[in-house]
Amino acid sequence: MTQGNRFVGLIVVVIIGICLQALLVFGDCRNTPADTARNFSKAYYNLDPALADYLCDEIVSAEIANPVDGFMQKMEENAMAQGHDANYLRSKLYHVHTKTTLTEEGAEVHLTATRRKNINPVFAVIGKIFSLGKTYSVDRSLDLIEEDGKWKVCGEPFAEVDI
Repeated sequence: MTQGNRFVGLIVVVIIGICLQALLVFGDCRNTPADTARNFSKAYYNLDPALADYLCDEIVSAEIANPVDGFMQKMEENAMAQGHDANYLRSKLYHVHTKTTLTEEGAEVHLTATRRKNINPVFAVIGKIFSLGKTYSVDRSLDLIEEDGKWKVCGEPFAEVDI
C-alpha cells in the first residue's frame, strides 16, 4: 500500500503540469495587432507570398491587379537591375520590437527591428563573428484593422521601403 502512495504525488504533479501547459498554449494562440505586424513584416522582408494572408480586404479589392504579385514583380525587377536574382533581396528580421496604439479605426503598430540578408544560418554566425555583412535598421508604422476576428494590415503597407 505504501508504495502506491509514493506515486500519487508524482501523478498529480504531472496532471497539473499537462493542464497548465494546455492553458498556456491556448493563451498564446490569440491574435494581437503586434503579432500580425511582426508576422507581416517578416514575410514582407523575406519576400514571402504568404504576406497576402495579413492584408485587409480593402487592399486586395481596391486594386485591379493582385498587390502582392505587383510587389513581388517590382522586387524582382529591382534585383535584376542590380544584376542579381530576386532571392538576393530577401532579408531576415532580428530583435523585433513593437509598440501598439489602439485607435477608433483599429490599431497602429510601430515596429523597430534589425535586418540582415537572409543567408544560411551557419554563414550568418560566421559573418557575425568576423563582423562581415551589413545590418540595416527597420523603423516603420503599420495600420491594422480587425476583420472577421483577425487583425489585418491596412493602409499603405507597400509604401516605398528600402529592401
